[in-house]
Amino acid sequence: MARAAWPLTPGLPALDAFPYALWGRLEGRFWRRRPIPDLSYGDPQGFLPLREALAEYLGAARGVDAVEKPFSSPISGKKMTQV
Repeated sequence: MARAAWPLTPGLPALDAFPYALWGRLEGRFWRRRPIPDLSYGDPQGFLPLREALAEYLGAARGVDAVEKPFSSPISGKKMTQV
């Protein structure tokens, strides 16, 4: 079992001062208002706004071209999307 920390221990927040009741109410309100699709698996490629933001960041910061480009699969011959 961990022993009690000294006051003002670096890297250890004051857990006794955390507003657990308020946090619980806010979290409950958040989850009660979520639309049903938000609770499903969603797009297997990930959340589109996050993918777009990451592509923009990688382009600006690292010079990576991370824009979606259509390509044909050599296996199926169908149009697909490549990131």
